[in-house]
Amino acid sequence: MFPLLCSSFWSEAFDQDFSSTDFMISLGYNYVMWFVAAVVFHLLNPVLRGSLWARSLKSYLLMAAFFCALAAVYMNHYVA
Repeated sequence: MFPLLCSSFWSEAFDQDFSSTDFMISLGYNYVMWFVAAVVFHLLNPVLRGSLWARSLKSYLLMAAFFCALAAVYMNHYVA
């Protein structure tokens, strides 16, 4: 049952024709995304209040919300 479930789900839900270029673009995008999140944290750090953990969560949750919204718009273009 598991192979049947996975084969039908994965083949319909995801494009499996990724090239090496697609992989490098995705990897580069992920590095840039984390770099931007770290820069935003360092810029917001003096303004935010609380312990280091609380400031970190506030900053990174803000960036997670932004990147989730960006990913939703990005993935909406690939809906068949």
